[in-house]
Amino acid sequence: MNNDIKINIFSINSILGQVPDNFPNMRVEFCWAKAFNANMIPLSRMMEYEGDIAIFILPKKERIYDKQILEYKKRYPQCKVGTMQEGPIDYFYNFSVVERMDLFEILDSLDFNLVHNIADKWYLQNLVSTPLFVLPSIYDESKISILSHQINQQGIILSGSMCSWYGGTYIVRVLQKHFPEQSITIPIAHPPGRITPDEKQFLIEQGINIQQCLSWTNWITQLQQFKLGINLMPTRAAGTFSLNCAIVGIPCIGFEDLDTQKKYHSPILSIDRNFIDNQLVKVITEALEGQHLPKSPIEASIGKQKINFHKIERLLLLS
Repeated sequence: MNNDIKINIFSINSILGQVPDNFPNMRVEFCWAKAFNANMIPLSRMMEYEGDIAIFILPKKERIYDKQILEYKKRYPQCKVGTMQEGPIDYFYNFSVVERMDLFEILDSLDFNLVHNIADKWYLQNLVSTPLFVLPSIYDESKISILSHQINQQGIILSGSMCSWYGGTYIVRVLQKHFPEQSITIPIAHPPGRITPDEKQFLIEQGINIQQCLSWTNWITQLQQFKLGINLMPTRAAGTFSLNCAIVGIPCIGFEDLDTQKKYHSPILSIDRNFIDNQLVKVITEALEGQHLPKSPIEASIGKQKINFHKIERLLLLS
């Protein structure tokens, strides 16, 4: 990585500067910062920091920063400015119509835009004319030395709650109907509003375990205790759940258009998003029996991705 190139990643995070080596919550955006040797900067302070490359991760709900990107680009015309996809590629449907169209114009005015998956690149290229690059989901290998292979793995963990965002209602019903002997765990993650009071009460009454929000290091330690992960989110995003399952060596059932699912898990466990057929119960059964174990995702570690991120850096400078 060229230390003479200054890269800033702007997001709603509270870190200012380099991500500390002992930082316990190495979510994917902090791993990107490590791989790029970039500074993390809160969006609220964007105008204070110039660089050679500026990557903006816009929040899904707040629109106050959208047009400020153009102000930033005007203030620092020598800087290459672009965005990184946050959540599903079509999250703009949660905006007003005017906000949606404004966002497209903003994205189209930048030097580049980054996305999570190849399918996201195909989707966005019809909406904007900027160069588009896939920024893969990666992980911090220094945080997984604590993993144990002596754990008696039990039960099934889902990628999220029963809300429409995570789509857990469908799979909870499938598991209760066909696999009543299996314990089910649902992580509540963040924001807390994604699990409603009535859902929480239902989970308690049904004996479904609730996994509290954890730092990434603690999360990955807990994840290795399960036999199977299921990630049937209707929305396609970064795919970190599928990646994390591969890191700890447990199979994950997920949609095939998610890059991390396709790369690290068996094709048998990768489902067509538009067609969940009657083989799902059979696939779950086989996965619980220890079939279809994942590939090692070591290529997605920060150390292995340094060269790839250097190539992306050069492409961004040329955009």
